[in-house]
Amino acid sequence: MKKYIISLIILSATFHANAMEIEVKSSETKEQFIERTRHQPSITPEQQSFFDKLDLKCEHYSFSPHETKLAAIVKEKNCPQSSVRPQIYLMIIALHRGYLHEVLLKRALSFDNNVQEYNRVALSSDDSKIATFYENIMWENDGRHSQYILKVKKIARKGYDITDKQEIEFPFHFYPTMIAFNKQGTLLIARNEYEFRLFDVQ
Repeated sequence: MKKYIISLIILSATFHANAMEIEVKSSETKEQFIERTRHQPSITPEQQSFFDKLDLKCEHYSFSPHETKLAAIVKEKNCPQSSVRPQIYLMIIALHRGYLHEVLLKRALSFDNNVQEYNRVALSSDDSKIATFYENIMWENDGRHSQYILKVKKIARKGYDITDKQEIEFPFHFYPTMIAFNKQGTLLIARNEYEFRLFDVQ
C-alpha cells in the first residue's frame, strides 16, 4: 500500500513538473518576444516543394510562435480556363519536424471582399486567433485616402469559423513587413527592418 501511495506521489510530482515545463516553454517575456521576431523564419526548400506539388505559389506566410503550424496565403499558379483570375486561399498547415505535414484548413478568399485583408498574416500558438494587416484605400472627391488596418480574428477550432474580431488602431506611415503573436497569444507585434509596434490582444 505504501509503495502504491509513493508511486502515486512520484507520478503526480512528475506530471506537475512536466506541466510546469510545458507552461514555461509556452510563455516568453516581452523582451524575448521582441528578440524572437527580429527575423522571420524562411520557407524551407522542402516546404516550398509541398506548395509546388499542389501547384500553388505562397504569397505571404507566418509560422506560429512555436513553429508547429504555418499560416499561408497561396495563389494558384495556373489559372483554370473557366476563371478570370487565379484563386487565392488561406491555408493553415500543421508542421512535423519542420515539414508541412497536414492541411488543417484551405479556404478560398474572394477578390470582391476579404482577399485584401490578408496582406500580412499571423497565427497564434493554439491557432485560436489569426491576425491580418492591410491598407484600406478609399477614393473621395478630394482624391485618394488610405488607412492601415490591423485585425485580430478569433477562430473556432471546428471549421475555423470566425467568431469575433478586434480592430486595433494602427499608426499611419508605418507599414510592417511582418506581424506575429507572442507565445501566450496576448501580444501582437508589427515590425519592419527599422522599427516595431506592440499591441495588446483581447
